[in-house]
Amino acid sequence: MSGSLRQMTLRRRIAEDAGLEQQSGGTAERDVVCRCQSDRHCSSQSCETCVLNTLCLPGHGVTQRASLFSDTQCSPCAEGTFSNITSSTEPCGVWRSCDSAQQDSVPGSRVSDVTCTARSGGLPVIVILLLSLLILCPLVAVLVWVLYRRVPMKCLKTKKKQQGILLQDHPPQIPEEDQDPALDTTMQGLPVAQEQGKDSHMSQEEV
Repeated sequence: MSGSLRQMTLRRRIAEDAGLEQQSGGTAERDVVCRCQSDRHCSSQSCETCVLNTLCLPGHGVTQRASLFSDTQCSPCAEGTFSNITSSTEPCGVWRSCDSAQQDSVPGSRVSDVTCTARSGGLPVIVILLLSLLILCPLVAVLVWVLYRRVPMKCLKTKKKQQGILLQDHPPQIPEEDQDPALDTTMQGLPVAQEQGKDSHMSQEEV
């Protein structure tokens, strides 16, 4: 490595350690031109070294950005503004404004924005729910009534059908005590009435 190249490498390392970066390359007639890195500024008018820019903490905003020879200027956020970040470039932001359908649920501060939420009441939503219930409840009631009526009718038809089958297979029998004593039964099972008159007539002739 030549002496001039070694010297340039050394100068670059020194510049980086000092917070500098190369702005333009050197030539045989002109030396390398350095400048402070983006987040730094010169520590003196000679600018042999550069120091970090000051960071504004939350609740403070940048009122003047750092320049080549000046540091960042920070100030507390005024009423109606806030800052919730740490930065060397960002000023305080303005609180948001809630629209007519919203309300301030959480007020703003120096470190937080206003929180907007929908206004309480929700009348349209309640009205929609009530109308839905008024429409659905009668429909459900009618459906339940129809189902309730169909099931007993179906069961009744099935029961009558079963009773009809039972009557065909097993006709009802008349108890013996309910039978007419005036009726007689032949060997074939056909009822024959007694000839009461004939018996009476035969009794008289015999006398």
